Amino acid sequence: MPDYSDLISLALDLYGRHRSRREIPVEIQQEHDSIGTSLGVRFMAPMPPGASAVANLESGWGFIVGSRDASLFRAVSGDFYTVGPVVNQVASLYLPYGVLRHRKAGLYSLEIKLVLLKPQSRDGEILATSSTKIALPPPQPWHKVDYLWPFIGLCMTVVRADDEISAQEIRPLKAWLTREFNLERGDMEGLRLAMKAPPVEPAELLAAVRRRMPHLSAADLITLLLRVARLDGPVNPREHATLRRLAALAGLDDQRWSTVVDAHVAE
Repeated sequence: MPDYSDLISLALDLYGRHRSRREIPVEIQQEHDSIGTSLGVRFMAPMPPGASAVANLESGWGFIVGSRDASLFRAVSGDFYTVGPVVNQVASLYLPYGVLRHRKAGLYSLEIKLVLLKPQSRDGEILATSSTKIALPPPQPWHKVDYLWPFIGLCMTVVRADDEISAQEIRPLKAWLTREFNLERGDMEGLRLAMKAPPVEPAELLAAVRRRMPHLSAADLITLLLRVARLDGPVNPREHATLRRLAALAGLDDQRWSTVVDAHVAE
């Protein structure tokens, strides 16, 4: 998965050094699913290509909401952060309720920093800030596999491409998912159930991944699924055909698909 820790650290550092940034108004659209809400944050000022939104949550008393997870949605400080690219003036962000370390239901401030990274550099600038109110439910339990369920479903779509599932495919996939997402012993039963779940239409899975992982581009997603296909050996023709279909559903045209495949082969 792409590592956004540098982007989060950069946003915090730049904001600490330059607090006087213009604040711009936003419009919010929300789409709820079983474990959280997807936010479409539309900025009422032009944003340059390549900008990203880094957002955290604050209580009415100014306390920053923490993250229950050791790696996902978490800054080094332990605070909750969510990240999404700005595309056509809209940043897509996801709030999984269970990961939030907050005390009670109520209105919280979503504090957004718009960051632009400099090419070939770990430096950048904060373009603007914004804030809006978000209603949170009472604290809920956090089950990481519930959040990952649609992505695991896509992995299993690749595994099922040749109409058979073997231990030689399942064992390395389970180990890879455990490493990639820092799964713990308590996550293993949920992972087993997710991997044994009945197939779901790929378009439905892709839509769910797009909501929950807006930071993951179509090219990044297909790259991860190519790695899944290679866990048990070279990609066979049926796996290749399935991956090409998933890439098309994800919005990759022939040229971008070829670029992703070539880059993956070169790894």
